[in-house]
Amino acid sequence: MAGKSGFTSAIIILSIIIFWSSNQFLEGSLGSKAALGKELQSEPENLSEWKIKDQPPFNYRVLFPAIIIPLSKIVPGTATPNQKFFMTYYIMSMVFLIGTALAFFHLLAYIFQSDKTGFAGTLLFLLSPPVLLAYTLPVHTREDILGYLLLVLGIYFLLKRQILIFLIISILGALNRETLLILPFLYFFFCKDGIQKKFIITGIPIIIWLSLRYFLGGEPYDPWLGFRWNINNLAQAGLLFIISFHFLWYPFFAVISRKTKIGNNTSLQFFQQSGPYVFFLVFITTFLFGIIIELRLLYLLFPWIIICAIVYFRDHYSSIQLYLRSKIFFILCGIALTGIVTGIYFMEVLVSTLRISKYDVPYNIWLVVVLIYGGLTFLSLGFLLFNRNKPNHGVETI
Repeated sequence: MAGKSGFTSAIIILSIIIFWSSNQFLEGSLGSKAALGKELQSEPENLSEWKIKDQPPFNYRVLFPAIIIPLSKIVPGTATPNQKFFMTYYIMSMVFLIGTALAFFHLLAYIFQSDKTGFAGTLLFLLSPPVLLAYTLPVHTREDILGYLLLVLGIYFLLKRQILIFLIISILGALNRETLLILPFLYFFFCKDGIQKKFIITGIPIIIWLSLRYFLGGEPYDPWLGFRWNINNLAQAGLLFIISFHFLWYPFFAVISRKTKIGNNTSLQFFQQSGPYVFFLVFITTFLFGIIIELRLLYLLFPWIIICAIVYFRDHYSSIQLYLRSKIFFILCGIALTGIVTGIYFMEVLVSTLRISKYDVPYNIWLVVVLIYGGLTFLSLGFLLFNRNKPNHGVETI
């Protein structure tokens, strides 16, 4: 218990540090009332207007505002209503990040029966660009962290076969954001219940979501806006796609393509079997109806990608150790470091070629992130070359 409580405390502290730093130093939308006002399309002096929530498709995402607005009205003290709203929005966003990290830790610990593995996987979650820069343009997160929390909880209770709780979470997910309809999709196609029960459990959140759209109505909007942007900016979309999961992409594809054996763990089998379909669903919907460089939509894949990566690292643990001690690794580190330093040195030149957005995207920050995670991805490719002609040195639990 002491170990689990220690990991829990560390996750809470790290989540708070990342959340605060992201908004304080990385131009996050929660760094000031003015920045949040731009995000919510409201005046900084009257944030609770939250104008964007009344526009399709945002008006269908009712759960997050339904939490923030009432809570802001019952906050005690002498602060102005606007200050209370900003404080509530800030604190609840941080609470949802902490909750997601803790829920993911417990999900991983349950699957791998190891708190250390759970902590390592949670670090991969917290240190990925879509979380580090969650509130920075172009990611500009709103209800998405709550969505990640519901996704992890939904998967956990699905694996535990607590279907009633899973159904409640699926309904909340549909009320939070339409992308959480991935939960009933998982239940319908990857659980072994009878077909009648599947239709009932799957149908309820879908019917609620469709009813919400029908009764709330709203002005028509262009659903193909994101698709056109992606097509017209393939280079940026491709680069940010790679950086979103950086060196974790190959392990994920290696596991879902069954190049890495999963064993008899039924939970891991669930992720391996559902992984290709979830990837296709998330990628296609993001490419057609979202903007890839916003990353928060693509990041719904994080449970599958991180869990599959852990399996890959576990099964190649000895080979990875040999690689990290090899001469080729240190040579590649030198090349990667040189590339990062060179890129930062010529930052102004590189940034000047990227300033094509009408929004205040902090390209200098993103350039550093791309260089660092690009360097890590480069080193991971070095491992593939190093390990290509070497036998696996055995499976060890990390």
